[in-house]
Amino acid sequence: MRQMREGLSLLGFEPNDVLQHTNKRLVYAAEIYPEARLDLIRDRDTYSRGPSFVDIAKDWQERWLQMRIQNESILERVEKVSAATLEDELLAPSSRNCEVAS
Repeated sequence: MRQMREGLSLLGFEPNDVLQHTNKRLVYAAEIYPEARLDLIRDRDTYSRGPSFVDIAKDWQERWLQMRIQNESILERVEKVSAATLEDELLAPSSRNCEVAS
């Protein structure tokens, strides 16, 4: 959307007159203590200390990691990962050496 706005501006159009999208911005939250949802809704902070790193890591292992390490296709993909493939995936598209079509 930002690139489209910039392009329309460069062409002399008012982007707000042309572009209107109905995509809502999503917000994700984790209920990490009792009544966290109420605090989020009421915009208040009643819980002074969050969960420990150990508790978060344990929950992550139980809810996410366990399923993935039992999935053969995921294990095969992990086996193929190298420093070069990670670097390629993490580079922003603008920093890659590629030609832009005119």
